[in-house]
Amino acid sequence: MNYGYADLVKRYLPDLVSRARAGTPGVPVILIGHSLGAHAGTLAVASGSIDIDALVTVAGGNIHFRNWNGSAAVKLFPTPSTR
Repeated sequence: MNYGYADLVKRYLPDLVSRARAGTPGVPVILIGHSLGAHAGTLAVASGSIDIDALVTVAGGNIHFRNWNGSAAVKLFPTPSTR
């Protein structure tokens, strides 16, 4: 069976959030994701697949798309040390 981002974003995370809301009515739902979980959580929020109260990403490497335009993209890559 193939399993990828689409499964996480469209199936797994919406089900997880639904269960969290049902199990704890009135309590804010905060999704914390590390690495791949941070990417999947960001995609799920951005696509509208999940409705959560907060998203915390740890070591997710999520870079805003505007940083990739023109000379701003240079900021993404470290410069070699001059030691």
